[in-house]
Amino acid sequence: MLAVFAAIMAANTLVADIFDAENRIDAANEPAALVAIRDAMLREPPLIASFDESRKFPFRKDAITLQGQSCFMPGRALLLSYTVPEQKRVLMDAGGLYEVSANGMLIRRPVPAQYENLFSLYNLNLAALGEDFGLYFESKCETWAIGIEKTDSQNRPGKAASVQTRTMTIVMEGSGSRLLAMHITRGASVRIDITMSETRPMNDEELSALNSIVEGKDEATQ
Repeated sequence: MLAVFAAIMAANTLVADIFDAENRIDAANEPAALVAIRDAMLREPPLIASFDESRKFPFRKDAITLQGQSCFMPGRALLLSYTVPEQKRVLMDAGGLYEVSANGMLIRRPVPAQYENLFSLYNLNLAALGEDFGLYFESKCETWAIGIEKTDSQNRPGKAASVQTRTMTIVMEGSGSRLLAMHITRGASVRIDITMSETRPMNDEELSALNSIVEGKDEATQ
């Protein structure tokens, strides 16, 4: 845990100014350091980690606190198993989102805002976000930070130029090939913070259970 804390503290020094112009990158011409991080991440075995998630919305006085485990098969699937405040499992892949019932049956669901682009983000597939997103990247030793922002143009009556308004930001913090935290804001009043424990490879039992869910989904969509 000390290693995780040290990595997060180091990453926070990058997060403070991640949206500086000097950190701006192009998804079509990513820095070699970012490509190396993504390649290392995709070579990782299936991983499991505990996570804490806080969701702050304008219609609630207090933040919603969630806890659970993430099971990640790089490039293939992400399973989020929530335990607090209620038990719920959702599976994500490049094709969409599925709710996993207690008996393992998968039910296709629309993608809510908190899960939008999450599978692409876990895989550092920034090109999949599209041209509407500005991208930023900075690394220092083993730690790194990625900043993502979406802006909308608004035309004001009587003004010749449109006004750019930042409508969403995502900041990802990591160390080496591991993602440690993610911070998402929408407008000025919605914020989602996710922090993860030190990840570890899944054991045979955990991997078998995840494979069963993923293979069931693959068979159902063939």
